[in-house]
Amino acid sequence: MKDTKVFIKERTAYLSIPYEERQARKAREKESKKALRNQSGVLNAVKYIFSAKDTKYLMIANIVFDAGMPAIALYFESSMHIAGMTTQDITDALFVLPIVYALLTFVSGFIADALGRKKTVLSASVLSIAGFVLFAVGINKLWNPYLIGGFCGLYQGCYWIGRDYMNIMMTEKVPTDIRASAVGAVGMLTMIGLAVGYLLMIVGMLVLPVWLTCLVVAVPFIACAAVLFRLRVRETKGADLDALGEDQWIMDNEK
Repeated sequence: MKDTKVFIKERTAYLSIPYEERQARKAREKESKKALRNQSGVLNAVKYIFSAKDTKYLMIANIVFDAGMPAIALYFESSMHIAGMTTQDITDALFVLPIVYALLTFVSGFIADALGRKKTVLSASVLSIAGFVLFAVGINKLWNPYLIGGFCGLYQGCYWIGRDYMNIMMTEKVPTDIRASAVGAVGMLTMIGLAVGYLLMIVGMLVLPVWLTCLVVAVPFIACAAVLFRLRVRETKGADLDALGEDQWIMDNEK
């Protein structure tokens, strides 16, 4: 079987390194992986996430972003009903929603690989806010239900795309040996944002219409998270996932 050009190029580059240096590198990698294995686990992953500014701000942005999730995900049908849409109109709107959602999800991967994860998250955040505002206006003005369903699919699809790529970026910022632990840590920490979002929805619906409560809760959190993400979080496209963060992790834990 013929070797690929990529394999030949990488193998040539590897063999061009002096033998002693290759052996020393192997020894360092072995010690690094041993140290990382000793520091795995969700709590140690939390420690790692908050030990570096980049991962810390990404985690904070993720928590803030998740505070908008209850408003985004749970009340769209009741908002349509309370705004005066008929059962048939709501059914028509819900027919369009998953189609738009699926199309957005399909193209998001190509966009993230071409333009980067950061631009994908920021674009999705802006589109989610715009779609949510148009959805709220549409249900109150009783626009065409298919158009309303399209806006609903836009804001929900873009919200989940933004959230998913924040999570992907976190896995691309932590060392290989604690990556699974970091996923668990992110899931645990984002519960803080969810709790805040649920509490604000419960209180808000006592004094405001459902659709307005959703806007008041979701839009500021998404916007604040996007601004923090834009200013403080670095792009991860092209990151070396095998070597990522190992030296920093060991250095942090030797202090």
